[in-house]
Amino acid sequence: MRSFIAWLHALALGLGGPGLFVVAFFLRRVTATPVLLAALVAQATVLALFFASDIGFLWYNVIGCATVVGVSVLTEVVRRQWRGAR
Repeated sequence: MRSFIAWLHALALGLGGPGLFVVAFFLRRVTATPVLLAALVAQATVLALFFASDIGFLWYNVIGCATVVGVSVLTEVVRRQWRGAR
């Protein structure tokens, strides 16, 4: 049985809390839509890991942050190339 703190940590900070700030402060060219999509993907990833694995609850911050940064940058690149092709 996992603790309430681990569940709360996975739910609240899995949304990519630190990742949102990293993107906002350091990646100025990434717009809001890719960041929103990345936050939802990060939340789904962290919740899937919470139920499927037995990692320490502090790792959810790292995984959520990396997922938000990676998915938002990748989505922004794809979006810009798709817009340029039009």
